[in-house]
Amino acid sequence: MKLIVIFCLLFSSFSYAKNTSNNQKVTEMTVTGKLTYGTLDSVIDDGNGNSIGFLSDDKMAAKIFEKCHEGDLCKISALVENGEYGASLKKLISIERINEQISATNSNTTSGNLTSFDNLNKFGGGSPEDIFKDKKIDSALKKLLGKNLNLLKQNIAVSEGITINNAGALESSGCAPHVCTIEDAKIYIERSGGIYVAIHTDSKILYFTTEETSKTKPIDPINEFIKSYPDAKLIFMSK
Repeated sequence: MKLIVIFCLLFSSFSYAKNTSNNQKVTEMTVTGKLTYGTLDSVIDDGNGNSIGFLSDDKMAAKIFEKCHEGDLCKISALVENGEYGASLKKLISIERINEQISATNSNTTSGNLTSFDNLNKFGGGSPEDIFKDKKIDSALKKLLGKNLNLLKQNIAVSEGITINNAGALESSGCAPHVCTIEDAKIYIERSGGIYVAIHTDSKILYFTTEETSKTKPIDPINEFIKSYPDAKLIFMSK
């Protein structure tokens, strides 16, 4: 009987110490930075080593995406747990979109001034052809892709359509008629103006982006497309 009591006391002490240790890691944190959406997890990062990460399909993520979208400058206050890979969201305190300040921190431009696309929702359920009919987007794509714009249009002509993800960004992929898996493309556009394009052609993947920090480090949605063609040579076109 004494052994059982001793064991229970030891176990309780161990559990208390473990919980106390975990609780000590939870702190309040405020970060003002860019929201980057990922298929599994997302992050708000100020670019100076301060960031808060969270699961993209979490209930708290839904509250964040109600206020902020992919590429937006956002201010988040939260209780976070500091771990090996940085701060992870435990409880959301507040979230605020501060898009008017994004031009000071985001190098994402198409003509010297900040370009944003606040009307992306209208493309949801449509076809890639609709994107190219939009003068503002078509102009930005022409500046980014140059002569490769026609190749993008050709390689995305056969598509399942356009989706608007939880972060408010536009996504679409497709292929050229009769040559799917040989000639393909994916486009990803953020409301804040960020554009990412991957074109699979002639056993190569041509990757373009307006985002300085992503010119040699494709974002998750583009990486998923790239991984579909493991034998293709990846070429960074926007370096």
